[in-house]
Amino acid sequence: MPTCDQIMDADATAQLFDPNIEPIPGVGGLEPSALPGPAAQTALASATVSVSCMWGIPNSDGGFHGVIAQLDPTVRDELIAALEASSYERGTVSGAPSYGADFDDEILGYSVHYTFEGDAWVIVMGTLFHQEDSVPVAERALAALHAVNP
Repeated sequence: MPTCDQIMDADATAQLFDPNIEPIPGVGGLEPSALPGPAAQTALASATVSVSCMWGIPNSDGGFHGVIAQLDPTVRDELIAALEASSYERGTVSGAPSYGADFDDEILGYSVHYTFEGDAWVIVMGTLFHQEDSVPVAERALAALHAVNP
């Protein structure tokens, strides 16, 4: 698995989003319960290998997680079937199938975006963050995954 800096370094976050976004080290991985829907929660809980990174703007509610998880093909297929049956927007990222949705909650809106390539599942989830913001992170995560697994 690539490192967090290989997925999204300081120059990339400044260029794509905001010069104040920085890595937030020491934060535990994205908890399965944070994902919307039981299929996604079950899939993340069953991931055999994963890297979970977080970036944010200090002293704000703005930030995002980037996760690459390895899924068993059966789990992946069940998750994709659930996403196909849902209201998630379908698309592609670097030719790989992707699904995303923006959510409004009582306090703060957030976005979730999933991309699948082989047994790799890329999750991008952020507050004050929308679908169009997720795509460049997913692209970089896939590129980093390819770089460490040529």
